Amino acid sequence: MTSIVTDYIASRDRAVDDLAEQKKIAKDVSQQKAILSQFAEAKQVEKLTDLRQEDLYYYVSVLERLPKIYRKNAEDQARTLEEILERAEELPADQVGLAPATINRNVTALQGFLKFAKSRGTKPTESMDLSCLRKPFGDDERSARLAFSEDDMANIAGHPVWTGCQSSVRRNEKGAMVIKDGLYWGPIVASLSGTRREEIMGMTLDEVDLTHKYPHLQIRKNRNRRLKNAASERLVPLHDALAQLGFHDYVADLKARGEVDLFPELKPQTENGSFGDVFYGKWKQITDSQLGERAQSRTFHSFRHRFISVLRHETDAPKDLVKDLVGHKHQDETDGRYRKMIDFRDQILEKLAPVVNQLPADTWLDLLK
Repeated sequence: MTSIVTDYIASRDRAVDDLAEQKKIAKDVSQQKAILSQFAEAKQVEKLTDLRQEDLYYYVSVLERLPKIYRKNAEDQARTLEEILERAEELPADQVGLAPATINRNVTALQGFLKFAKSRGTKPTESMDLSCLRKPFGDDERSARLAFSEDDMANIAGHPVWTGCQSSVRRNEKGAMVIKDGLYWGPIVASLSGTRREEIMGMTLDEVDLTHKYPHLQIRKNRNRRLKNAASERLVPLHDALAQLGFHDYVADLKARGEVDLFPELKPQTENGSFGDVFYGKWKQITDSQLGERAQSRTFHSFRHRFISVLRHETDAPKDLVKDLVGHKHQDETDGRYRKMIDFRDQILEKLAPVVNQLPADTWLDLLK
C-alpha cells in the first residue's frame, strides 16, 4: 500500500510552467496525501490485495464519527485518530460528523487511488463498490451555504470596513477611515455579480473592461487562479450601482498606477497561497462580528447564492441568462458553446446587462447617504 500511495502521489505532482496551475496541483497533492494518510491511520492495510469492502465502509464510518472541527491546535494534532474519536463521543450531536460533501470528496480520492493501482496491475482481491459509500445531500448540507438575507446584508455593510475604521491595521474598530481595497470592494462586487471568491479576488485588471458600452468582467483563467470548469469562463456586466459607488474610479486609478491585479494587496506571500486565502482571514472576522451564530452557516459563497436566488425567484430573468451570468453549464452542449464565443460579446452583454441590474443594490447604495 505504501509503495503504491507514493507512486500515486508522484503521478499527480507534475511540473508545469503556469503558476496558477502549479498552485492547483500543489493543493491537490496536499489534499490527496492527507486523505490517504487518514485512511491508512484509520485502517491498517499493508497490501492492496488484502483491502476489503468492509475496510472502506469502516473508513467512512470514521468520517461520520469525527468532530466537525479537529486537529486545529497542537494538543489535538498530538492525538491519535482513535483518541479523537473518543473525544467526539463526549460532544453534542451537532458537533460530530463531517459534511456529506467532505465524505464524498474523500471517497472520490480513494476511487482515484484504486483506479491508478489497477492501471499498474494491482487491485484488491475482492471487487470494490464505492458508489454505495457516497452520502446524499440532505437539508443540513443544503443549508450549509444559505444565501445572505436582507438583514445579513445590512449587518455586513454596517461593519467599520464600509462605515469607517481606525486604520489599515485596525479595520474592525470604528473610526473615520474608509479604505477602498479588496476587503472593501470584494464583497460589494461579488454580491452584485455572483462571482466566486477566487474569481473576484484573483482578478487581473485586464479582465475589467470599462471602455465597452456595457462595462463588464471577462472572467477567464489568469496567472493568479484557475477556473472551476469550462463554463466558468464568461462575461459578467457590471451593475450600474458600482459606478455610483466609485468602483470604476478605483479601477481607473489602479491602471494609472501601473498595477496588474484588481486587489494587489491580497497577493499571497507563499508559493501555494491564493488571493482568496489572504482575503479569508479578514473576511471571517467581519462575518463573526456582524452575524454572530449565523456566521457558522454563511460563507462568502452566500453572496453568490443570494444573487442566484433573487434573480431566479424575485425577477422575471430567464433561467438561461442567469446560468450565463454565474457560469453554470447548459443542458444543451451546442448552446453552451455558442454562448462562450467571443464573437457574440456585444449580443451577450446586451442581454445580460438588464438582468444584472434587476438585482437590488440598496444595501451598498445606502453607504453613499
